[in-house]
Amino acid sequence: MCPSVYIFGQNIFLYDIFLIFGTIAGLGIMFFTLYKTEAHDKRLYIVYVLSLFISAPFSRVLRGISEAYSLEEFIKSGSHFMGMVLVFYFIFPVVYRPVYKQKPCEGVKSVSSLFFLIQHIFSRIGCYTLGCCFGKPYKGPFSIVFPYGTNPYNVYGREVNIFPTQIFEVLFSVFIFIAVVWGIKNRKNYTFSLFVLLFSLCIFISEFFMYRYGYEREILIFSIPQICCIIIGISELFRRMKYCE
Repeated sequence: MCPSVYIFGQNIFLYDIFLIFGTIAGLGIMFFTLYKTEAHDKRLYIVYVLSLFISAPFSRVLRGISEAYSLEEFIKSGSHFMGMVLVFYFIFPVVYRPVYKQKPCEGVKSVSSLFFLIQHIFSRIGCYTLGCCFGKPYKGPFSIVFPYGTNPYNVYGREVNIFPTQIFEVLFSVFIFIAVVWGIKNRKNYTFSLFVLLFSLCIFISEFFMYRYGYEREILIFSIPQICCIIIGISELFRRMKYCE
């Protein structure tokens, strides 16, 4: 593994590079697709930017709720992308309605899937290089081993075959991305639902195989990110049922 690169006299974590690149690429492709497929109305871009701006901090809020037991720990906590996805899911229609006096159409919402998927793919690649968000011991097919000096090695005290949680999420997200691109290209009105349900399923499954340090909060057997997946999944199923009536 190569957690950092030496550039201009400084060690820069590859995770940060992948995270920044994924964010920029995701926004660029999302707005370009929006311009090509939906509208040239500048108000729509403002709605998107505002919705993303409001929802972005909740990635850190979700991680803080999951792990922090003091204000200091909450402030220093990391992030979990599902927090941003969950809040965007609910806030986008709220921001959209006052501007357009109606609910956002399915095509408009589906374009947001591109940003979330691209950003998550690159951030999880970054997680792999850094050795964070790693899996539990697992000796089945496609297991991976992190070498000396990495987070998994430090936790387990030796080289251990573990579940490839980062790679699992990357490959699952690539599959969803292909499905979403096909849906947008063919103007399928269930594309956004496809993204929401499959992405929630991806995170929900991955969390079962994710290593836990023992201080993360759980509700019954579910982690806080899994609870978010359940909330957004059930909400979308009910919304689709109402939409199809």
